[in-house]
Amino acid sequence: MFIIVSTASPSQETYWQERLLHLKDYITSKDDTIIVIHEDWPGGAGNALGTLYAYKKGRDKAKELYGIDLLAEQLQGQSIAIYHTAGVGSRLYPITASECNNKSAIKLPQLIGPANAKVSLTVLEAVIMQTANHFCLPGRLSVFWGDQVFVPSENFNNTLKAPIDILSILGDLPSQAEWNKRHLDHYGAILTDAKEQLRYFGKIDFETFQRNRQKKVFLANKMGVSLGCFSFSAAMTEAFLQEFDHELTQKSAKMDSDPCWMMPLTLDEETYFEIMKGQNVPDNWIKEHYLRMQRFKEKFLTQHRLDSLVSTSNIGTASYWWDYGTLANYYGNTMKLTQSSPRRCGHAKLL
Repeated sequence: MFIIVSTASPSQETYWQERLLHLKDYITSKDDTIIVIHEDWPGGAGNALGTLYAYKKGRDKAKELYGIDLLAEQLQGQSIAIYHTAGVGSRLYPITASECNNKSAIKLPQLIGPANAKVSLTVLEAVIMQTANHFCLPGRLSVFWGDQVFVPSENFNNTLKAPIDILSILGDLPSQAEWNKRHLDHYGAILTDAKEQLRYFGKIDFETFQRNRQKKVFLANKMGVSLGCFSFSAAMTEAFLQEFDHELTQKSAKMDSDPCWMMPLTLDEETYFEIMKGQNVPDNWIKEHYLRMQRFKEKFLTQHRLDSLVSTSNIGTASYWWDYGTLANYYGNTMKLTQSSPRRCGHAKLL
């Protein structure tokens, strides 16, 4: 397995490369390869292009250091995992200030390392320890965030996934009161239509959800809440790298995965246009990008003789989810360790 950690600066790249190599035997397999890079993209690439750029830089570094081509390794069945750590962690202040704005370096109440030189576990190391064990499948590129740990309650196995697979928690369709209580407008909503094709709505309000339900854009009685983590098959990884080669070479544009990948690949043009228009995105960009992604989709499905491009993997409604992205969550999850409940470290009901 190859682990790529994407950081925000050269100093963070150096810090994490040294620390993770030193602690590798305690957080992952001794056979895994850890590659740390930093995103030197003016203005930020967004988590879509940022994922491809991290892969591209990680691939270059692997060739330089080890003489290994990551894409060739993935095509032959190796697992690749990317962990994003960008951002100064302003919602975690003042804790992140003590770590020089390296938010994934905030400490947890656990010691790791050799007996004579133990150190405090960081959030990023906790994320790698958990996700590498449960969610990284052969031949796939898996993408995670450096401040969220989750433990599945459903069996997450090596069954065949679609070229793009999104991790989610599946439950009943929410009422407006439940939608507001769980802040579901902060998460992607995953549903299916009459033909059981996946439909992905990125961070919409309840009114938009209801309007599309009435228009029968989806006909599901269940809804998946996206965890923001996803994986690509090797063929899809290669196709995305080719499609966005210009942007990656020029370090131009900024794209996030929900509005720029998941939505145009799963929604009809009218629905996509309406949602993006409501986010004040220029009409020309919406139309051009939607057509671009549709051409990409049709080419990939035809080339690989597939009927479906995107699927979701349900990790279970009883899953544990520790989100350390805010000061309140950090404090709340840490204090649960003092309780005698079997659910001492939080639960997916936080959604």
